[in-house]
Amino acid sequence: MAYTPTNSSWLNRIEAQLTALRYFTLDGTDRADHKEQGSMIRRYII
Repeated sequence: MAYTPTNSSWLNRIEAQLTALRYFTLDGTDRADHKEQGSMIRRYII
């Protein structure tokens, strides 16, 4: 863990990756359960 000021999220290197993950796999979907959500995340990572 590393401290980054709240107004400089661009310093947090993982935030860009998580934002892309959310945008491409989770936004606008209606998942039936956690298993389906996990499958979507795994497909995105691959």
